[in-house]
Amino acid sequence: MNKPIIELLGTKFSNITNVFFSEVLALAINKRIKTAVSFPNVYICSYAQEHRNFIPILNQFDLIIPDGIGVYLASRFLYWRCGFREKIVSTDIWFKLFSHGYGYKYYFIGGAVDCKAKIENKFADTGNFNIVGSLFKLSDEVEDLNIINNSNADILMVALGTPNQEEWIIKYKNKIDIPVIIAVGSGLDFLAGVKNRAPTFMRNLWLEWFY
Repeated sequence: MNKPIIELLGTKFSNITNVFFSEVLALAINKRIKTAVSFPNVYICSYAQEHRNFIPILNQFDLIIPDGIGVYLASRFLYWRCGFREKIVSTDIWFKLFSHGYGYKYYFIGGAVDCKAKIENKFADTGNFNIVGSLFKLSDEVEDLNIINNSNADILMVALGTPNQEEWIIKYKNKIDIPVIIAVGSGLDFLAGVKNRAPTFMRNLWLEWFY
């Protein structure tokens, strides 16, 4: 896979487009290629600067995708036309995945207690996806991994917050039998409607961060 790298403050971002990410996702699932994905936003980049030992953890992800206008503009400021190809917003990706279905099977870790049911109800009209299980809290390493691996999921969405989700994914990545593992932060809460997104006009004006 051709994924040019742009380094910002020590983190090696993948300079890709939304379309390319969708293609990589489909390829990883169809070919069962282990792919761990992180979406660092301004908060995560700031955290990495304050906790430098976190940067090597981030850089172990297979895809490190810039999340939001702040990181995008930083690349343009530093590298001008050689910065990120386009603005990517992780929350847009989550909604696209469930709105279009694609037939993917998901497993959730973290998020709100009832996020699985809420997401199923919210996107019921889509129909072409399957949430095969969820764990609100992790407790026993062996038991948790057995449950996750027996789910036969395509995508594992880990919503434990930074740095817990990134550390957990890198620690257990090679023990997980799910091809795509994504650190989603508050993504499950937005999908479930537990947290509200900015109005559409603010998102179109690149002001979601302000909301």
